Amino acid sequence: MGHNVSVTWGGAESLTRTVSVVIPTRVRDPAFLRKAIAAVHDDPTVTEVLVVLDGDETVERHSAFLSDLPPKVRACVVPGAGGRPNAARALGAAQAAGDVVLFLDDDVLAGPGLAGGHAARHQEHPGLVVVGWMPVAEHLLRTSAPARVYSRDYERVCRRYEESPDAVLFDLWSGNVSLRRSDCMRVGLFNHVFPYRQHEDRELGFRCRAAGLRGVFDRSLLATHHYVRSADDFLALARQQVRENHALHVLHPDIAGPWRPEKYRAGAPWYQRWIAGRYTMTETERERRATLAALRLAGRAGRALHAQRLEDRSLTLARTVVQHSTVRYLVALDAQRAAATGGDDETDQLATSDAMPATIITKPSAT
Repeated sequence: MGHNVSVTWGGAESLTRTVSVVIPTRVRDPAFLRKAIAAVHDDPTVTEVLVVLDGDETVERHSAFLSDLPPKVRACVVPGAGGRPNAARALGAAQAAGDVVLFLDDDVLAGPGLAGGHAARHQEHPGLVVVGWMPVAEHLLRTSAPARVYSRDYERVCRRYEESPDAVLFDLWSGNVSLRRSDCMRVGLFNHVFPYRQHEDRELGFRCRAAGLRGVFDRSLLATHHYVRSADDFLALARQQVRENHALHVLHPDIAGPWRPEKYRAGAPWYQRWIAGRYTMTETERERRATLAALRLAGRAGRALHAQRLEDRSLTLARTVVQHSTVRYLVALDAQRAAATGGDDETDQLATSDAMPATIITKPSAT
């Protein structure tokens, strides 16, 4: 359902309020980014679109794109190397003129009336984090195993949102999310103590929860996710997610609880649990690489034969190997730290977990 109207809040001011759309980007796909801007540009609820360029290098590489922005679109830049989407979101919120800030990822295409729909939810109640639905584009589900596996993961999270509203902030996925600007500034979108790309949305959700905000999920707030990743990229992200989930539990033990390595086996099919058992116990790095190479070969065969089930299972099993290789490393790292400190030290586990070697990531066939 679209809401193509501006929104008026009651109270002392009784002013008509509008929405600022913030799109953090490294301009991975200029043509798609133009479509994403156009999808929200003409919504009468939208007072501006802020394209936040994540890092100085992005500006240098895409000066032609920046020279031809449509009306209502402003560009701003996160200085330095970039690579921190929440830092870009924070800059966008700080410069926003609208009372509601709608954050869209740069691979998400808004549906009709999306901005007005977000604004209407904020009109109903103060102190909300409004999460819209962003299913993966149908054509990608037909052609991409990473998109299909990601989509199944994402829809499981959405079902948790619907079963328990508390899950929205506990397991926040950004990409189609809005807050009142005043809440953005009060909570702070970027946390310098958590300098990661993965799970920084979950970390923000924890802080929003601690600040008394409430998460709501609304499937009618529709945007389409054009999730384009290679299998190598997908596996690299799987490794990062394990590492940064570990860091998240270190930073927020009061909310997240202790880190549980066994969670990566919970609810998995028997063959994934068997793989997980092998790769948390005795296998060598060389054997893990050989297994990943075989799974990659099976995935390529599945793609060539148009056998989606084989392709998807091969990728899912490869992810299991990568995850549990990473888990094994982190468990050993924690044990070494505990032995060195007698278990009493509160050293910076975030920094040390960030120093994992790259050899266990994505290219098992390399020597």
